Amino acid sequence: MKYIVTIFSVCSLLLVSVQISYAYRTKGVVFWPLPYYPGIGVFQVTDYAGVLFNKVRMKVYDMNGEQIASGLFPGYPVIWNGRNSDGDRARPGVYTVKIEAENVLTGLHGIKTSKIMVDGRCDGAFTGGGWVGTRYIAMGRSGEVTADDVYSIYWNPAGLTELRHTQLLTEREIRESAKQGNVEDIDESELIRFSEEEKSFSVQAGLSGTMLAFGNKTGFAGMAVNLPTGVFGFGVYTNYSGGIDRRDFNGIKTGTLTYTNMACYLSYGASLGVSSLGISVKGLYEKVGNTSYLGCGVDVGTQVYVLPFLKVGLMVQDLGTGMYPLDSRYYIRETYTFAYPTLKLGIAVITNRNFTLSVSGIKKLDRKTFDYSIGAQYDIMKWASVHIGLRNLVFSAGLTFHVVQFDAGYAFTIDTITKGFSHTISATVLF
Repeated sequence: MKYIVTIFSVCSLLLVSVQISYAYRTKGVVFWPLPYYPGIGVFQVTDYAGVLFNKVRMKVYDMNGEQIASGLFPGYPVIWNGRNSDGDRARPGVYTVKIEAENVLTGLHGIKTSKIMVDGRCDGAFTGGGWVGTRYIAMGRSGEVTADDVYSIYWNPAGLTELRHTQLLTEREIRESAKQGNVEDIDESELIRFSEEEKSFSVQAGLSGTMLAFGNKTGFAGMAVNLPTGVFGFGVYTNYSGGIDRRDFNGIKTGTLTYTNMACYLSYGASLGVSSLGISVKGLYEKVGNTSYLGCGVDVGTQVYVLPFLKVGLMVQDLGTGMYPLDSRYYIRETYTFAYPTLKLGIAVITNRNFTLSVSGIKKLDRKTFDYSIGAQYDIMKWASVHIGLRNLVFSAGLTFHVVQFDAGYAFTIDTITKGFSHTISATVLF
């Protein structure tokens, strides 16, 4: 009898393991219709393989990895009405849907994750992603108070007036070091800057690229020009995602979809003593499947040194931002749709040029919740800095190398969907 029970148990385990391996393939799970238009029917997930599950959980993430909706169902089909956790319709763009299916009786379980596309009324809020510059991404995807280089075009145009001078010795510090005989404290880049202090013209160029989960890509290229009247900036921010299935209302695949957006920035920053002001005017373009949108918007920001070691930054993003559809669709109203602004407030403590700690609060006026970020930077030596940060408990870190007037960096952020990583590289050069 003992042997019979043992043989039966082994056979049962083998049977369950076969079921589990089959479930993990999840080839029969289909997401449809795509693109999905919130307000026109419901979005569905169906398993045509016929595997029995009695507990199916769905999670919907936006392009930045933030969960916007979830649901628990007693089996397939799984449905979503296109609304986020606040009850508002999801913005057009690319989303990631994660399905976790389980049979609580047999232990059979499987996971399926896929990109989907949502269309509707674009408002240009895609610029709030925050994937620009390794230093700012590593410090919690926040730069309204710490921005001091060409990437200020995106983070806070008031920071253009800094043009990375906080990383170098001031004129007075160089003279004091020279008088005290501490020549080793002065490197080549600081002497170059000191010798050019009286020049009224300089240029900094920057390039940044990020690979997000499931092949989503984002990038930024910009240039800041220092003139006697202030600092002007020009930049382009873009996102791309392809390889998304197009499916009709019967779940049949009819092609593939791509998503693209672009924001062109024209920025200006002016210094007012211990404070600085900046403004960015941006032209917007977004293409969701076969539907294109065009629009514009404004970002306004300020940075203030309350104390020599204490800095405050305020940014109003997407002020008056909106978009208009270029293509006529029966399910899309041909009206100019405005986005809700986003308020960002940051405080930074800067100590002895070696350590910086920043804390920021972000309020999207169309959301009921607040976002926050905490970041730190430590200059381990003249030519290298390390950065760590948290944004809503999502960890990030990075490293920046400084070589004369050239900076190069790498940053990673934990992907909340797959628990993998998003990777960013960036570089700036000052002429």
